[in-house]
Amino acid sequence: MNNWIGIYFLSAVLGLCLALLYTPLFRKLAVKYNFLDIPSDNHKGHRKAIPLLGGAALYTSWLSALVIMAFAVLILNGKTGSFLPEVSFLYPAGALRQLTVLIAGAAAAVILGLIDDKVAMGAGVK
Repeated sequence: MNNWIGIYFLSAVLGLCLALLYTPLFRKLAVKYNFLDIPSDNHKGHRKAIPLLGGAALYTSWLSALVIMAFAVLILNGKTGSFLPEVSFLYPAGALRQLTVLIAGAAAAVILGLIDDKVAMGAGVK
């Protein structure tokens, strides 16, 4: 399958669908575990509590779409052996390392954002 534009389009559509699925679930988790932005003064632009896990929902959607599409491309190309050796089919030399760094960096940003939402770190600490 050499139609990479089609694969990219399907990946984007899958990511959007997963975001539409995960966002309400993460919202319920935020409410259940009291992970909310509760305004305490007039500084906030809202008057009621706002759930804070939207970034985590989007990251999970993006990562899920990435993994699902990687498996789909491998299956469509008959590369159904063990996953890790076959991943080299998808990515040119060095790209898998770059993708790993991208995934780890995005995870670090999401985790730092979650900690900041709960603890309210200053700019210097971040």
